[in-house]
Amino acid sequence: MLKKIVLFLLASLSVSASASSDEKETLLDLQLGNGWHAFGYDAVADVVDAGSVELGTAEKFWGCNLGATLNRYFKYGFGFQTGLRLYLYRTDCVLDSTERYTSFDLANGSDCLRTVRYDNWEEFQTNLLLAVPIGAAFKKDIAEKCDVYAGAGVEFLLPLVSHYKVEDGKVDVSGYYGEYDVEFSDMPVHNFTVYDDRDDGKFGLKVGLAVYLDAGVRYHLSGCDLNAGLYLSYGLTNMADGDESHLFDLDNDYAGLFNSDIVKKANPIAFGIKVGVTLPLKKKEK
Repeated sequence: MLKKIVLFLLASLSVSASASSDEKETLLDLQLGNGWHAFGYDAVADVVDAGSVELGTAEKFWGCNLGATLNRYFKYGFGFQTGLRLYLYRTDCVLDSTERYTSFDLANGSDCLRTVRYDNWEEFQTNLLLAVPIGAAFKKDIAEKCDVYAGAGVEFLLPLVSHYKVEDGKVDVSGYYGEYDVEFSDMPVHNFTVYDDRDDGKFGLKVGLAVYLDAGVRYHLSGCDLNAGLYLSYGLTNMADGDESHLFDLDNDYAGLFNSDIVKKANPIAFGIKVGVTLPLKKKEK
């Protein structure tokens, strides 16, 4: 499906570029955007005797983007666009549930059921992504000094920097031993303890693909235009790149949500308002 979308857009751009026209124009939009920018995901763990259990859900936060979009217009205001956009995504997730899985206790050489209880455990993630949009463009004059514009297509998302930090909460780790029918806690030698460190670190993401839609108005001034509009970018692919590690390993070392098996699928979404200036790189040709 994604391959078909990309091929369709490339074919559309090729047709636009080769179409006969009696009027051509090249404009560069420089824009700064602000709105909701976050990764949508659920923190889900596989729990013994309970199947998959949701430990928490990501919450959206304000983010921003900075972009330069090159628009090439042909007859009737249709054309194509490409450029570079820098997105800042900010996401918060609170875990407030219990994870249980079987493990081996090296201290006494026996199996146990390890229980990790999350109490308002909050992790905040920050992601910086570089986007390369490829899409169709349209503009139409609605007054002597004003036109409306729109753009739609796909953008490739390239991860640059991804960082997490624990902001709040605590974790209580205990172990149940079936052969003794007893649960032990507050035993650091077995790594059963209360954990409340404020860890931070980096994590990796996969390259992603998103669809985008922009629309707004330009006000013409001498030498340049002012522009303002709305934008939306919605991730089509899963960018999570975690492994099969537990969030807390047997030594109570913290991996971070995106480095663990708790986040299995994460898609970016961004929408908001952007403003900027438009520079004419090539004026209308007859």
